[in-house]
Amino acid sequence: MRVKHSMFVAGIVTSALLLSACASSDGDGNPKSSETDDAGDGDGDGDGDGDGDGDGDGDGDGDGDGEVACTDRAVTGDWLLAYNDSVGVEYFAQMPPAETGSEPSLRLLFERYGDQTYEGTFELGTGDDANFGTCGHCIYAQANDFGRAYFATAGTLELKSDPFTQKMDATIKGLVLSEVEIDGETRSSTLIEGGKCLGVADFEVKDAFAPLEWTCDTADYDDGQACHCNCGTEDPDCWDQSNCGPFDPNCTPSDPLPIADCDTGDICAPHPDFIGQTTCMPTCDWENKVGCDTGICAFDPGFYGGADTCVDPVRVSTSDIGGPCSVNMFEPWCKPEGGFALGYCEELAQTCRPLCTDDAECTITDETCRRFNGDTGLGYCGPEPSGGE
Repeated sequence: MRVKHSMFVAGIVTSALLLSACASSDGDGNPKSSETDDAGDGDGDGDGDGDGDGDGDGDGDGDGDGEVACTDRAVTGDWLLAYNDSVGVEYFAQMPPAETGSEPSLRLLFERYGDQTYEGTFELGTGDDANFGTCGHCIYAQANDFGRAYFATAGTLELKSDPFTQKMDATIKGLVLSEVEIDGETRSSTLIEGGKCLGVADFEVKDAFAPLEWTCDTADYDDGQACHCNCGTEDPDCWDQSNCGPFDPNCTPSDPLPIADCDTGDICAPHPDFIGQTTCMPTCDWENKVGCDTGICAFDPGFYGGADTCVDPVRVSTSDIGGPCSVNMFEPWCKPEGGFALGYCEELAQTCRPLCTDDAECTITDETCRRFNGDTGLGYCGPEPSGGE
């Protein structure tokens, strides 16, 4: 795909050179002198429409020299995070209307391409960044016409921090956005000959950004100081990075951070009702039968880093061992007795299974102790899953 896109990049560079050549000549292809030449109009005959002046000045832009003047714009709104995923991250802020009836937003889009880097100084409108279909550092704005946009063809971008961390420290100078046509399938951009352009005043973006769903103080999101709970969406500081997976190059082993905004002894756990949110949950000691002040002491089924939690009794199925049960997200408990959940509701079989710590405790043929965390500790008695998983 990138080889295919490179052909469009060459086209953009060629168009940019042609526009540059036109800017240094009068409307008839002659070198521009230091004095204003009002006779040219860009059609090679020096008269525009046959009367020597075209639309009153000889070239259609009011100055008789064939240049297309950029409209000056400036960023006025606060910068916001549009999205951040494994492929790209985008920020945006409002600009005054670039066209009648429009409220375009200036957008900074960074996309992960093989050898791209995201800290340093980058010349916009060059190399891969010369085309919207291949850029790793993309700056653009919306246009009124469908399939068109304003794309960065000149300027300097300085990044002092990686934008994927959602901590921006960027300086943009000399930014020029030129009108382009966007291919709906490849996203390649083609410079529109004689199109409009925007000259954007120099600006800086220095801020930390939280997802739009974040309800706590923006500065608390991923601050590296504490895990913030009950904030509308998960705080990366709450992720357990004491052990890193073999395929996560961005993970550095570290001790868990302290939990803010929860009572002493609580954990910050996945919310049982809302995907992507977290909530404070009091803890107990299921193994040693140290129960809860209120609620049922439920063992950790592999979701809570080994912590047993106190849950509302309505979240524990009343089914006895061997009886039918249903699982609600992170709540696979059944058989409440004496303030403790004594069974595991297996999702596939929808059956309440007995708990165990050893294979010998499983009395039904072909059932073994299926551990919740690792190869030892608590588990449930069940058959080998299909495929040996």
